[in-house]
Amino acid sequence: MNDRQWVVTAVLAGVVASAFLYIPVIGHKYTFIAAAVLQAAYLGWQDVETPRFRLGAICFSVGIFLGLPVVSILFGGTGPGNLWGVAALMGIIPGVIAMFATRFLKQKRSE
Repeated sequence: MNDRQWVVTAVLAGVVASAFLYIPVIGHKYTFIAAAVLQAAYLGWQDVETPRFRLGAICFSVGIFLGLPVVSILFGGTGPGNLWGVAALMGIIPGVIAMFATRFLKQKRSE
C-alpha cells in the first residue's frame, strides 16, 4: 500500500466509524465507540511501516473529527450538536489505543 492509499483508507475508516453515531435505528455513542475500535483494530493489523502506521493513526483521528459534522449534516443534523468535538474524542481515544494495541499484539505474535 502506498502513502495515498493508506491515508485514504485511514480517513475513510474514521468517516465510516463516525457515521455510526448518527444512523437512525442502531446509531448511538456506544455503537460509535465500538465501530471506531473495530475500524482501528483493522487498521492496526495492516502490514505497514511504523512511520506510515503513525500517519494512519493521525489520519484516522482526523477522519473521525471532521467526519462527525459532515455525517451529521448528511443524516439530518441530529446528534451531539455543539459537543461534536467531545463526541469525536470518545471515538478517537479508544480507537487509537486499539490501533496501537493491535499493532503491538501483532508484533509480539510474529516474534
